[in-house]
Amino acid sequence: MCDTGIHRSAFKAPPRGTRGRRTSRLTLIGAALCLLGSTSACGLLPEHPAADKALTLGLRVTGSRIEVKVPLCPGKRVSHVEVWKPSDGKGGERLLWWGTGPSAPRQGASAGVIPLWSAVGYASASSAPRPSTLLPQIDISVDYAGEHDGVGGILDTRQASNSGLKPGQYWTTRDSSMTGKEIDDHLRCHQYSSPAAERP
Repeated sequence: MCDTGIHRSAFKAPPRGTRGRRTSRLTLIGAALCLLGSTSACGLLPEHPAADKALTLGLRVTGSRIEVKVPLCPGKRVSHVEVWKPSDGKGGERLLWWGTGPSAPRQGASAGVIPLWSAVGYASASSAPRPSTLLPQIDISVDYAGEHDGVGGILDTRQASNSGLKPGQYWTTRDSSMTGKEIDDHLRCHQYSSPAAERP
């Protein structure tokens, strides 16, 4: 299997420990190239069903706490997360924060709920402080542990800060609010069970 070989370090070299990958946005490109006969692109096809067209990321801002809800199948883990300033159409992408090796969710929290701009709960993380004023939109990139695929999307921080969000709800890349369960339910996890898991 091949890595994507495409990194955002061309814009700004990420700190050591980050990869700067936008794997989810390359997955569909890789799938198309694979179907056209390019074997070098076949490694872009995911093991985790992160290429689902309905895949959704969620964001919630509560006071000083910023959390992203990542869709996860049972038994899967997130290995790396990055926050970027989105491109303005003329370039301008900039890495704002990164974290590697997020720990298991705190007691009572849903799987796949990850704090941003936090040194707590990561094996290593950027020391960059949270901006005093959040950008209207942030670009979030997530990698899954042990896999060549990830997920990313641009999220509206103003909507994610909306007091109208109910407990457990997130503002999503679908421009609507959803619960963590609803985000996970868009994954087709049952189609990706391992042969070992299916043995009696």
